[in-house]
Amino acid sequence: MKAVFVEAAEQISIKDIEVPALKEDELLIKVAVAGICGSDIHTYKGLHPFRKPPVVIGHEVAGEVVQIGESVTNFKVGDRVTVEPQIGTGESEGIMTGNVNYSDERLAPGMGDWLGTMAEFFVSPEAQAVKLPDSVSYDQGVLVEPLAVGGSCCL
Repeated sequence: MKAVFVEAAEQISIKDIEVPALKEDELLIKVAVAGICGSDIHTYKGLHPFRKPPVVIGHEVAGEVVQIGESVTNFKVGDRVTVEPQIGTGESEGIMTGNVNYSDERLAPGMGDWLGTMAEFFVSPEAQAVKLPDSVSYDQGVLVEPLAVGGSCCL
């Protein structure tokens, strides 16, 4: 599959890489739309605190499930989805209260083995995926995460 890599600060390329293998609790999503975020710009400029090149960028996504892991129960091939792009790790207050976004201990696309969304396919844990209603286009679905972030700052 093709994927967008930031190779080093201000060096970007498109590479052919293997489609990631699924774990039993994961979905393989054919990416229809991937968003670009300020954090992707920071990664490109070499300024992001935890997404360090070389890395596949992107964490906003909407697409179609094309394969499911053995233990996946809430999704099927053909489902239209977006993804809540962070997983809590550790035992910080943010994680224990369900506010993973406030935690210094979290995993997001473009960190560790979790590739970013700017690729033909993206792997997500089942727990992070959200079904998109038929009335929501992929162009609208990719905006779910940034709109949620923007809305949560004002609550």
